[in-house]
Amino acid sequence: MFEMRVEDVFTISGVGTVLTGFMQSGSISVGDQAVCKTRSREIKIRVAGLVDASSKPIKIAENGSTVGVICKQLDLSIFSDSLQSRNGYNVIEGVILSFAPRSHWWG
Repeated sequence: MFEMRVEDVFTISGVGTVLTGFMQSGSISVGDQAVCKTRSREIKIRVAGLVDASSKPIKIAENGSTVGVICKQLDLSIFSDSLQSRNGYNVIEGVILSFAPRSHWWG
């Protein structure tokens, strides 16, 4: 099972919304579907790209790595209930990225 606790989220013009964090379990690949869970919502996303801690593009991210997950068509406003300010910095709390539940065993 894939799970990543989101530590930061931002938008790069022309690229998409980037969710960064530490992979707590499993792995994720470009093209995978996942669920972004905030305190009040669950949003299905598709992974458009991945970058490692040095911002180099990668095809797969595995357990124990720090990674940026790039998503298209994900609005930053969905994180408003999870965004807090500490010492002048924005901090995301309670946001988890995990695999999307499948509706059929074959799909």
